[in-house]
Parts: sequence; structure tokens; C-alpha cells
Amino acid sequence: MSRTPFPVDTTELEDQLRAALRHRAEETPITDDPPSDIIRLDRAQATARRPWRRGVVVVGAAAAAAAAVVALAQVAPSTTDDIDTSPAAPTAPVMPDAEVPRLVIEGASLRMDEGEGASPFTDNPTMIRQSFRRTGRLDGPMIFLTTLRPYNPLTFGLVTGEHGDPDPVVLRGRTGYVGHYNGELGATYMSVELGDGDAIYLIAIGLSDDELVEFVDGLAPGPDGRWVASVSPQGVAEVDAAPPPTDGRYYGGQFELPDVASISVNLYQDGFEYRLADRVASTVAPVEVVDVDGHPATLGSYTADGWWVMLEPEPGRALELQIGGDRTVVDEVLARARFVDEASWDAVTSAP
Repeated sequence: MSRTPFPVDTTELEDQLRAALRHRAEETPITDDPPSDIIRLDRAQATARRPWRRGVVVVGAAAAAAAAVVALAQVAPSTTDDIDTSPAAPTAPVMPDAEVPRLVIEGASLRMDEGEGASPFTDNPTMIRQSFRRTGRLDGPMIFLTTLRPYNPLTFGLVTGEHGDPDPVVLRGRTGYVGHYNGELGATYMSVELGDGDAIYLIAIGLSDDELVEFVDGLAPGPDGRWVASVSPQGVAEVDAAPPPTDGRYYGGQFELPDVASISVNLYQDGFEYRLADRVASTVAPVEVVDVDGHPATLGSYTADGWWVMLEPEPGRALELQIGGDRTVVDEVLARARFVDEASWDAVTSAP
């Protein structure tokens, strides 16, 4: 049974709210010194933040308004039958209006435009790719598994001596091989021919050889030539990977941040998981998660002063930053990374 809510006369409450706001604004102290936790990065930002005194009044008014709204809600009768009390799902950052995700580095100038265009990615039907990592994570242990159906040694090499002498290892009852790139800190390679014309090849990071052997031995045949993992070392699970974008759009550019770093920004046409697997294969240190203008990304390194950052700004799209310098330089560059609309991108890339 539902009740008809008793009508509430809000006129008096509204008058009280307006009076409270005026009173709070008049009594709020105004100072010329901003709080100590406001950091000015440069003169332009300091100018942009100068009218902070108005912000103090607005904060005080907002607090009074919030209190009045709460009081109004308490006065008005309510029923819980039609109220959704479940927590709201996190929302992804809103991308500026652009043909494709456009990333610039604030304060950096375009040194070289590497061009852009469209070249739709054609996947090889003989290679079935699957990715495994912790749910919702872009750091920690990762496994990138490729199934070759059939395996053609003329077009795809399995683990060889390219990254050091591989060691024989028993995989699925057959002799396979395992190799390591940069010892325990880098990626692990593992492969085995299955005896029926097919083979599997994996790249992993953050997992021991024993964990990977157990993972491979626990694979069960699944639909469409894929595998179902019955063993989940360190909690990894298959990622529901988005396919590469059908438009095949790409672009590239090199930016210079004066006295700080040189940065390459590239949008690829061949899919996020594909590119991430390629970068993990050659990283010399454990990967970690970083933030690029509100979007999670994976950070790894080629050398002690050469870094890559890979993110998926839209489903399936792969965007990469390559940054030269130490880790403090990486942090400064990422703090300046911003997605912009098409007009802002044109202004940056067409500047003399």
C-alpha cells in the first residue's frame, strides 16, 4: 500500500536558505594567501588560479546549501520502495570531441609530425590471441597466449636463442622451451608444439616458470579454437578484449618539452592487447599502472632511461607514449598529458 505524501510548503524554507547563504557569504573571511596545498606549477597556472577568494565563498555557500537540502529532505516524507540505493558504477572520463583520441603534452611543442591516416588491421586467422591478467588491472602478472593453428615454422618462430639460450621444459607432456628477457625482471617466453600441427606461444611477466607450466598444462580446449584456463596463477583471468577499431585510424608525432624530455605519441590501428603484448615482451622491468588524464595505463621500460606507456582510450584502440629520461621525467610528462578536441589538436600540429 502506498501513501500520498503530505504536501510540503517549501516557500518558507527557500527564504531561509537564501538568507543563510547571504549570511554565510558576509561572514566568510577573505585572505590573499591560498592554502598551502595549492601548488602553482608555473606563472600561467598561477594566473588562472588567482581568483581563489571567490572559491572560498562558494565553498561556504555550498556547505550551507547542502545543509538546507538535507533539512528539506528530512522534512519531506518519503518511501523507500522506489529508491535505488545501490552504489553508482564508476564512469569513464569523457573524451573531448575529436575524430580519434588526441593526446598532447601541455607546454610541449610538436617537433616532428609523423603523419596520420587509415589502414584497417587485418588479423591473421591462424593466430588466436588471448590475454590473462588480474580483473581490472593493467599491472602485475600478465600472460599473452597465442595459439598457432596450424604452426608454420617458415612464418612464425617459437622460442629460440634470440633472447638467450632457451631451456627445455615439459609442457602438456611434450618438450617445449622457456627463455627469459633480462632475467627475472623482464618477460618470460614459453612455447611448445602440440603434436597435431598446432603450437602455443606465450609471453608473460610477473610469474615464475613453475606457475606458467602449471597454467599451460591446465588449459582445456574451448570454443573457436581458444583455450579455457583451469589454473589461475596469482589470480589472473582471461580479459574480454575488444577487437581493433574497424576504421584503422592512426597518427604519430614527436613532442619536445623544453629542458625536460622528448616524447613520442602514437595511436595505432592494430589493437590494444596486441600492442601491449609486444611492449611487455621487451620490457626490462616489472610493469606498473599509471594515470594518463584520468585513464589507467601500463608503464614499462626499454632501458633505464627509455619508457613506454600504453593505454586504451577507447575500446580496442592502442595509444602509446615513449618518453626519454628518468622516472621523475616520466611523472612530469604524464602530469601534463591531456586529451584535447579536434580544433585544439589542429592548433598544436599546425603551429609553425
